[in-house]
Amino acid sequence: MRGPIEWHIKPLACGHITKAAAGHSAWGKQTTPRFPKMRSSRLLKWAACFALATTPPVSAAPTPGRGGKHTMSDEGKKAYLDAQVCVLASPAKLSVMPGAKTRWEELLGLHQVLGLQIHSTGVFLPYHRYYVHAHEFLLNECGYKGGLPRSITSSLSVGCGAAFVAAAIEPDTYDDMWVRVYSGAHLSGHRALGMVNGDPLSSPGDPISMLHHAFVDKMWWDWQARDPAVRLTAMGGPNAQDPAVGFLEFPGGVEDESKMWGKPKPEMLAVTPDAANGDPGNVTTLSHIMTSLGVIPDATVADVMDTQGGYLCYEYI
Repeated sequence: MRGPIEWHIKPLACGHITKAAAGHSAWGKQTTPRFPKMRSSRLLKWAACFALATTPPVSAAPTPGRGGKHTMSDEGKKAYLDAQVCVLASPAKLSVMPGAKTRWEELLGLHQVLGLQIHSTGVFLPYHRYYVHAHEFLLNECGYKGGLPRSITSSLSVGCGAAFVAAAIEPDTYDDMWVRVYSGAHLSGHRALGMVNGDPLSSPGDPISMLHHAFVDKMWWDWQARDPAVRLTAMGGPNAQDPAVGFLEFPGGVEDESKMWGKPKPEMLAVTPDAANGDPGNVTTLSHIMTSLGVIPDATVADVMDTQGGYLCYEYI
């Protein structure tokens, strides 16, 4: 596992990735191309986070602020890494995914099972906010009390700097913004981290993907904070992948992409919830129900819209 140090960086030309050729099998043979690694350039600075009065009934435990890695103390780095190693080794608790042997494999399996529902769809940003929160819950199970550090910042160069990130969150509407974030800094970050991070289904096999998604979540929060009266309730995007498009980053449609990694096995389909759970229309809404299959309680998109709204309680610092 990577230690709490600054990782080497190689220049990466960034752009909004749409249907780029790549391949990896979450359910079959791996074919992911190798990409240059990018270092995380920020460390955590602690901030207190206080519960608000409007706590939804399914609220999980509040967590501290999230900051860059460069302000994290040596003790804080060790505490975070110790907790992450603990999660990687902790025995599985759920029966819904019998192949998972550890708590981390349960979280990874969840991402694989729901992969087609939570990528290239409107729920991409809220679900991954919820998913990173589930990761924090597992860290708390292992005694971690700090906040989650974020990876990949707006200070990187060669096209991945502040201007690149700012352009992604410039649109006024959620429909336009989430596509830019998804196909821009989100995909570029996964490619830069390389190896399993290039797999849209199995990327959480590398724990650093959680730090990357904390940064992606910060991009969404920065967009929301510009007009909270409107954007804390702004939602949209398709409720399911367009069969003709599939993943935005891969060529062909859903059927073509299934040839790369195979179709879900019956045991996976047996535990896969309805993609439109609580939200039967074609457009993602605030009533859309998100599940972690028992890792943490289910939540709606509305529950996670505000990072300090009660269900969630953290700030980006």
